[in-house]
Amino acid sequence: MKIFDKLFRRKKAQEDEFFQEGSEQSGEQEISLDREDIDVFDDIQRKQFVESCLEQMAEASGEIDSLNGEYELVNSYLKDMEEVEAISGEDRKELDEHASGIVMLSFDTKKYEGKKRTISEKDYSKMERLEKVADEGMAKIKEAEEYQNAIHQDLHRLEGEKHACLYRKHEAGVGISNIRGMAIICVCAVFACIALLAFLQFVLKMDAKIGYLLTAGIAALALTVLYLKYMENVDELKRASGSLNKVILLQNKVKIRYINNTNLLEYLYAKYEISSGRELEILRKQYKEEKEEREKIRQVEEDLDYHQKQLIRILKRYDLFDPLIWLHQAEALLDKKEMVEVRHNLIVRRQNLRKQMEYNTELANHAGSELKELVREYPAFADEVLGKVSEYEKKTKK
Repeated sequence: MKIFDKLFRRKKAQEDEFFQEGSEQSGEQEISLDREDIDVFDDIQRKQFVESCLEQMAEASGEIDSLNGEYELVNSYLKDMEEVEAISGEDRKELDEHASGIVMLSFDTKKYEGKKRTISEKDYSKMERLEKVADEGMAKIKEAEEYQNAIHQDLHRLEGEKHACLYRKHEAGVGISNIRGMAIICVCAVFACIALLAFLQFVLKMDAKIGYLLTAGIAALALTVLYLKYMENVDELKRASGSLNKVILLQNKVKIRYINNTNLLEYLYAKYEISSGRELEILRKQYKEEKEEREKIRQVEEDLDYHQKQLIRILKRYDLFDPLIWLHQAEALLDKKEMVEVRHNLIVRRQNLRKQMEYNTELANHAGSELKELVREYPAFADEVLGKVSEYEKKTKK
């Protein structure tokens, strides 16, 4: 409707209470245009007053157009509710069945979405990429780690054997040195005894034959025992040296195996981007659980999509403004209390829209009445006012 038409349309009778309610619904706006507050014969004030009235009318008109669209939308939703409530027979049975499925599956979807994840998206993507080789890799890593532990034990055992051989070798060496010392002592003792016996024989003129025999016998016996002990220690030294060489050779072989197995483990850890077989085992378990959860979610979403499509298919049989909105309020199709709540909210929205429309209509009427009264009371300014109206209409059309 043109502003000029609004200017001369009849003003509705409203009580002062309406203005108070309208201001509460429209951000505490107030109708402030009043000819009594201006000097009509002042060109500037009169021009500003006319432009202010026109702007108020245009703004109110635009707001009314916007509110009208929303008002019709709410009315359409209310009409849809009546149509839906009137559905009966087989369609109602199917409608309730699919609505029940939507409500239940929507709840399941929210439950799955809100569930705490045990594996990060990065790790999930990695395990998804390695899924086909994860079991084989786990077996290889487990075998390599067990072999690594066995090698550690072998190295520890060989190190113990090496120290035992070194100890035996050391003891044999000490024994040989001690026997040599004892042999020297025995020889010295024999020479001392012979010297003493010679002194007794030649100086004191004593018979020392028995002494010579005893000395020779004891010396022979002692040296024989020392020789046998010496040879025993020499044999022990050889055996210890041989055992030590064998242990060292075995150690070298085991160390080579250790290095090769360590390199294999490092390669497997790098391949699967882990630091241990235990980590891969945990990730594999978490991945399987997450995969199962996602499969459930996918199945729920497929079922939800099916029920939604079937619900829309049924609703499209009827003359509904917006069948899709029932996807978001499927519970109202099953629960009368929920349907009443939805209707109540729509009615409240419509009442608020009506109040806003009435308020803006009053604003436009008030501004139009002010201009109309201005023209009526001051005919001399009629052409000027109507000219402003025409000029403003052309401006707004652009």
